[in-house]
Amino acid sequence: MTAPPISALAFAPDAATGAAPAILAVRQLRLTDFRNYRQLRLDCGPQPIVLVGANGAGKTNLLEALSFLAPGRGLRRARLDEVCRRARGGEPDASAWAVAATLDTPEGRLAIGTGLEPAKSEGGLPRGWCASMASRPRARRRSACMSRPSG
Repeated sequence: MTAPPISALAFAPDAATGAAPAILAVRQLRLTDFRNYRQLRLDCGPQPIVLVGANGAGKTNLLEALSFLAPGRGLRRARLDEVCRRARGGEPDASAWAVAATLDTPEGRLAIGTGLEPAKSEGGLPRGWCASMASRPRARRRSACMSRPSG
């Protein structure tokens, strides 16, 4: 006798009610001065995404960026000042970074973001970022933002 296949839905919190499983989908990912990305806007559909590219192209950097949108220290457990884009070709290193995403959730579309603002003497958060949360007793702070897009 063989055991029936195990369904992941059987263990979902809503399996008992018979409701459809909760779905969370990243619809857009935006990076600014994060690792090797000066700026990136990646629009996503509902289908799974496969990242392909040469070594050092930035595939893992995209996954790390997503991991900074969840609680914790991120995929590589890097310090906040370690993920700023490094200079190439004589330009200065970035002193701040930002990661933002637009998500589809069961409750509707949600915009979230985080980043590192420069020290006070460097001018604060980039325009459009919201409430700062002091995550370390330093001159730099990780900032977080969450909002429902209008329209």
